[in-house]
Amino acid sequence: MLLAVWGAYIAYLILRKPDELTLEANHVSWKHMYLLMLAAQVGMGVAYALSR
Repeated sequence: MLLAVWGAYIAYLILRKPDELTLEANHVSWKHMYLLMLAAQVGMGVAYALSR
């Protein structure tokens, strides 16, 4: 549930200022997307480790 809320926040960041996506610098949402993917991978690893 927490990851879904975080994903919704990322979507909000993208939709709030979509014109910044076309600039040369990175959009602030990229950092959150990578952290979200990292959290999902760590969560899957922990779930796998605890299931054994």
